[in-house]
Amino acid sequence: MNKKVLVIDDDKDFSFILKTSIQKWGYEPLITHTAKEGLSAAGQNKDIGIMIIDYKLPDLDGISLLKDLRKTGNKTPAVILTAFPGNKIFRNTDELSIRKVILKLRIGTETLNILKSTIEEVLAAS
Repeated sequence: MNKKVLVIDDDKDFSFILKTSIQKWGYEPLITHTAKEGLSAAGQNKDIGIMIIDYKLPDLDGISLLKDLRKTGNKTPAVILTAFPGNKIFRNTDELSIRKVILKLRIGTETLNILKSTIEEVLAAS
């Protein structure tokens, strides 16, 4: 089982909460804050079990980033975090292997529980 979780999110406070939570759940978080950093981390770490990608990044949106990753042959399952849900995200879930789209309106126990169960489900299947 690949226990590495790649987080690509420009919100440093939110990323810190995710990092701490992911460690507490027994996984190894890899934290990046831009699409460019995320592409690099994904290329250098072939043993990532799941990616958590913010939809709104400073240099590229999360869907475009995921498309770029897929073009390189990366098939790692992904979760999209967004405060801006819309048709564009939901139209691409199957073809891009997006396991879940999670609203990121505020970080709380419910959001973390959904994220934890998604990570556990995806990593248990790998």
